[in-house]
Amino acid sequence: MCHAVLCRLLAAVAVCLVAGTAAAGPWPRGQGATFLSFGLAAVRSDRGAAQRAGVYAEFGRTPRLTFAGKIERRAGPDAGLSGEAGLALALTPPGAATPLAAGLSLVLPVTGAARLRPALHVGRGFARPLDGGWLRLSLAAEIPLGGGSPATDVFVQGGLRAFGGRTAAMLSLGAYGVGGRRLVTLTPALALRVAPGTHLVVEHVHEIGHDRSRRFGLMLWRAF
Repeated sequence: MCHAVLCRLLAAVAVCLVAGTAAAGPWPRGQGATFLSFGLAAVRSDRGAAQRAGVYAEFGRTPRLTFAGKIERRAGPDAGLSGEAGLALALTPPGAATPLAAGLSLVLPVTGAARLRPALHVGRGFARPLDGGWLRLSLAAEIPLGGGSPATDVFVQGGLRAFGGRTAAMLSLGAYGVGGRRLVTLTPALALRVAPGTHLVVEHVHEIGHDRSRRFGLMLWRAF
């Protein structure tokens, strides 16, 4: 699901905080650029309490191509190890006012068959109000490699920077559907720059549908 993978808010928005206003989503980072995210989350749902810990990384191979990978460990219901590896390719020149990017990744869930995830991302940066911000739309599908119903994933996000870019407030809405089931998530988040290239991020995910979970997450983002 988009809110928990790469475009899972772990790193997708970090570009928006450290780059210009046109960097409005999971766009390639540029040749040689690296991003790391370390996250912890506490989850409470109808099925009980759970914990998650994950590491996410991106590396800019060329000015338009970025490789990414993620590993997450879950404790509690659905305990186990999951992962994802993929790439993002810029479809517009660097610095475009409305950047467009395509992504492709292989998802390895805790249970079930591996899934192929193609995605398309479009964003728009703006300079006002405050210190500017961004809007972003991501459309994705998840195709089980072992057969079964494909899933659709829609992700919308808006963000505003303040205090000279040291703080950013974000609000994300996700809608995930597979086999007639629908899941909607609402995620407010706040990012604070604690050192050059380093941000501390807190988020609270509200889930509507499925097991109605609530997740509080704490992440450390590092770009260099």
